Amino acid sequence: MNGCRLSVDTEPTFAALGLRLRLDLAVALTEVARAWIDAPGLDLPDHAGERAALSVDALPAAWHVESARAPGDPYRLRTVIAEALSPPAFVAAAFRAVLGRAPDPAGLAYYTAWLGRDPACHRLLLENLAVSPEATGHYERFRFMRTPTPAEES
Repeated sequence: MNGCRLSVDTEPTFAALGLRLRLDLAVALTEVARAWIDAPGLDLPDHAGERAALSVDALPAAWHVESARAPGDPYRLRTVIAEALSPPAFVAAAFRAVLGRAPDPAGLAYYTAWLGRDPACHRLLLENLAVSPEATGHYERFRFMRTPTPAEES
């Protein structure tokens, strides 16, 4: 007698139904999830020259933008934004990383002026975007980590 087999007359347990639904959902979402995971990373094609001009040897400070979609999910790296970018380039990169779009002209002007007045407020800019109504509507949580330059570490 095999103890692992359910008879035809047995009602499935709640756990068995939950497992079946989870498996069905996983199969249904596999293609969507694969497309999302395989999607190209966020890029700044309109600022490629500025990015290329950054010295790799200098290892500039950079902001790592990570997000998680659900409370139990691990954070995943979305992009890295060099702190040495010009204020307009940094603002554009922040908008793409957090909101998934280019900044509107008013937002670009506002945050560019803000960074121009206080170059040390990159984190505040990222956090402001992350708590905006537009970002919170995407149901993602963000965290931002700054990697220091070698000179700052010593």
